[in-house]
Amino acid sequence: MIRDALPTASTSGARGPAGRDRWWAADLDPGPAERRRAWAALVLVALGVVLLHAGFAGLDRPINWDESIHVSQVNPAVPAVFMEPHRTRGLSLLVAPVAVFDPSMVVLRAFVLLLGAAGTVAAFGVWIRSVGMAAPIAAAVYSSFWITVFYTVEVLPNHPSALLAVWLTGAVVAAVRGRPVRGEVVAVALAMALFAAVRPPDAVLVGVGLVLLVGLARSRAGVPAVLAAAAGGVAGLLPWLVEGWARFGFGPLTTVRSAGEYSVDTAGTNLLPLYLSSIETRLRCAGGCIEDHIAAGAGWELPPTRSTLFLLAAVGLSVLGVVAARRHAGVALSPLVPVLPALLFYATAGGAMNQRYLLPVYALALLPPAVGVRAVSRVLARWPHALAWPLRTVMAAVIAVACLWSIQITLDRFESPSTRDRAATLGQSLGAHTGRREVDCVVAARVNYPQIQYWSGCRATAAGSGADGELQPPLGELGSYVDLAARAAAGAAVYAVDRIDLPDGSPLHGWERLDPADEGTEGYVLYRHVPGAPLPAPPCPPAEGPERLLAEVLSERC
Repeated sequence: MIRDALPTASTSGARGPAGRDRWWAADLDPGPAERRRAWAALVLVALGVVLLHAGFAGLDRPINWDESIHVSQVNPAVPAVFMEPHRTRGLSLLVAPVAVFDPSMVVLRAFVLLLGAAGTVAAFGVWIRSVGMAAPIAAAVYSSFWITVFYTVEVLPNHPSALLAVWLTGAVVAAVRGRPVRGEVVAVALAMALFAAVRPPDAVLVGVGLVLLVGLARSRAGVPAVLAAAAGGVAGLLPWLVEGWARFGFGPLTTVRSAGEYSVDTAGTNLLPLYLSSIETRLRCAGGCIEDHIAAGAGWELPPTRSTLFLLAAVGLSVLGVVAARRHAGVALSPLVPVLPALLFYATAGGAMNQRYLLPVYALALLPPAVGVRAVSRVLARWPHALAWPLRTVMAAVIAVACLWSIQITLDRFESPSTRDRAATLGQSLGAHTGRREVDCVVAARVNYPQIQYWSGCRATAAGSGADGELQPPLGELGSYVDLAARAAAGAAVYAVDRIDLPDGSPLHGWERLDPADEGTEGYVLYRHVPGAPLPAPPCPPAEGPERLLAEVLSERC
């Protein structure tokens, strides 16, 4: 029974003579000595996260599209980039202690990295009382996962969501087993409130998983923790829903539905095969990539050989951990319960595959195989010393090699830094021209307009090219409804970013190139509007859906 598989403190330590005689048994009942070793190991993992990730991920990486939106909300030196209704402000609050000082990217990323390292200790530390040394093992493997390495220095919600999911699940498992610590129910409420403020979909999915976990265990001891999580989740979601209603007139369902306006219609296609087959080779897949996946039949396909071996080893170790745990098997399997709602959601709900969406899944799913590693190590410890230590050393070496291989995957092969660098170069050049601070200017950018706004200090609008060559923002960019003509009439300086080789009919033929001798950044240069040159008005959006409602707020013409 599931209830027996998640035993309380009064029954978890009971072992009969037959249980002690089973050579393969490794009960999940860590003693004080193991817990102390696990905490020491977890601190070392956190130190490794800081040192290795700073070197491999790069602290000087230019700000990306989503980061510029979140950071600009709390950086007083930058005009706030438009926040679409599906975005929440929890991430901005997390980086506010540093972002308010208009820091360099190195300082900002170092802060995010240190915050993540502390979060790693807290998230996996809560599992030590339940799984002992398996907790730092799982933390080490998760922290060396190349997708984790890529995103630990990014101001994005997915890594914090993964850590919060791990902590909340561990706290609820401890409560079900009758092993909570003082004040942990209150901490669960606060953690879930932060979770919902940072990443609402993941908070709801993990919350559903926690309810399932307590229900399967049929334990009243876990009910207070689940109720606290529900209360915290409501508190975290409420500001987001209220803002959607106050700013845009959106009801809760419309606010939620607005997030899907940017997605490709997958017609219910299962995206999990795409996640699996590209786990080693691709960060994201959207647009034509998704359409190609659907056209190919969206079938299952094994990932590259190394990843296939890793996945098979993880499954095998999970089975060993469950078998060795005996009556504690439910503890070993409990991290997988919140994983199921997340997998179901991301397989069917989104029109884009992005590996960072599954970071909470990866973090939780690594705990069962870590329990298997612990079980094997404990069994080997009972063997003769001369035989056990070499085998344990080999096992540790294999895990270390796998972690280093994952870290050393060439990250820039999956996301070219050129677009970030281009936005930084163009934005900083414009900022140097305008002075960046307290200047009334607007820039129409064909590429990376949020980052250009962040670096330049000018209000930015996305610019596309219509059928007639007219400079105009595309309908899908809801944050780009800036009436250039109205801003110019009000005295604002108007700039644009476009290619050196302008198409026929482009209004920028009548604009001034800021540096005629400049060969451009990847072919893009800066233009400045001159009196009398054409300035198009923004177009109207579609007649239905959240885009229409939002555009009515942003443009009086529609």
